[in-house]
Amino acid sequence: MDNEFEQLSNVIRKKITECPWGSEQTLKEHVEELLGEIKELKEAIENNDNINLNEEVGDVFYDSLFLVMLAEKENGAKRDDTIRRVREKIQRRSPWLFGDMKIDTKEEALKIWNEIKQKEKETKI
Repeated sequence: MDNEFEQLSNVIRKKITECPWGSEQTLKEHVEELLGEIKELKEAIENNDNINLNEEVGDVFYDSLFLVMLAEKENGAKRDDTIRRVREKIQRRSPWLFGDMKIDTKEEALKIWNEIKQKEKETKI
């Protein structure tokens, strides 16, 4: 039996390939769907609406994965490559978790994260 992630991926793949609505979605269009779900999630958080919180988190996850899979369809960006790249980025930018660095505060974490991010941007230019 597939795990839940693979089952959801299969649902999205079917929607993208067989559903008239899903098969016509573009990255540009679907990012608007994601923004709408993020707004609903933000409202649930602000209203302490724990009943709807999990549903809205799930909707944001679904639309994010939908976008990943649309990118695969439109641009050939493979789902697993996208996931690997973001995992590697998080690991690179969090040396206090995945290296020898020691920190004590969230401010230190954010400072280091931003320094590494800036260095990465400079090397891409």
